[in-house]
Amino acid sequence: MVMFFIPPLFPILAYIFMGKITPIFIAGIALYIPLLIFAFFYPLSGAHTAMKIFKEQELKILSKEFNKIYDFFINDVRNDKCNKILPEFEMLSKLDELYEKAERMPVWPFDTQTITKFGTIIGAIITSIWLNWLFGKMVQL
Repeated sequence: MVMFFIPPLFPILAYIFMGKITPIFIAGIALYIPLLIFAFFYPLSGAHTAMKIFKEQELKILSKEFNKIYDFFINDVRNDKCNKILPEFEMLSKLDELYEKAERMPVWPFDTQTITKFGTIIGAIITSIWLNWLFGKMVQL
């Protein structure tokens, strides 16, 4: 969808730098930019949902396993079975570490660098429109 909305970007930028900005043009841009944002994020919503469900399942599995080993560990502590405690304690530590890593797993299929690039493009469009309009007003004075 982004590829569908990017081609109009070049004539828009050319018009901004070479043409006169009218209220109709600004209204058109005000509609175009949300469409561009929608075209970027909407297709990713399916991947976001799948990643979120997977993360929840992984956390549930790790939590269930942690609780099971924790119960064995506490039972051994109460029954004074010290020879079994160390392996269970190590397993608890590793499961806790895995749980923390899984908790930090992203649930969006892009990183901040991708968002920064997209935001820079959108910001450049908006900034160029306003700067052109501002300089046009200043020249008229």
